Amino acid sequence: MEFNYRFTVFTSCYNSSRFIHRVFESLESQSFRDFEWLVIDDASTDNTKELIKEYIKTAKFPVNFIEQEENQMLTKNMNLGFKLAKGELMVFAGHDDRIMPEALEVFNNVWEKYGNNKTSGIFCLCQDQNGSLIGKKFPEDIMISDYFTITYKLKNDREKFGCTRTDVLREFLFDTEIDRYIPESLLWGKIGMKYNTIYQ
Repeated sequence: MEFNYRFTVFTSCYNSSRFIHRVFESLESQSFRDFEWLVIDDASTDNTKELIKEYIKTAKFPVNFIEQEENQMLTKNMNLGFKLAKGELMVFAGHDDRIMPEALEVFNNVWEKYGNNKTSGIFCLCQDQNGSLIGKKFPEDIMISDYFTITYKLKNDREKFGCTRTDVLREFLFDTEIDRYIPESLLWGKIGMKYNTIYQ
């Protein structure tokens, strides 16, 4: 399977005008440049769409902007993002996230060294607004493990940031016929039953 970029940074947003600049500024500052920004606006009623269109005019990276006419909720937008992504690895950036300037470069280097077809992607700990780590450190600097071991055996269930193979995400599309809202943990659990993940 061929992809155009190493990463697709995916942001699903709704009424995000107060926060979306954080993601855009973070991407502008990335030291690793082989990525696209895929943004899906879920029928915002504020000026989110107008802001993103302004960002597109000056962005130093490709932007694929999708405007939903009706609110679809997150899991439908994630399914669409999985299908549209042109990056080998997908990074999930919430509409109010800030990403460290070296984040994509670090992910790329780690994937080059440890990534393989049995591995779904990379996860690391997040920082709060004061720069403190959220959750406890992993037992090793680089740890190849799975969702269930990390979450339940090691009880490291706090928010994490990372990237996941796009082809793997396409294997596990959300069944949105069941409900409009499906917890993301269901996705990571299904992936964890088949693939390991790199934790750093």
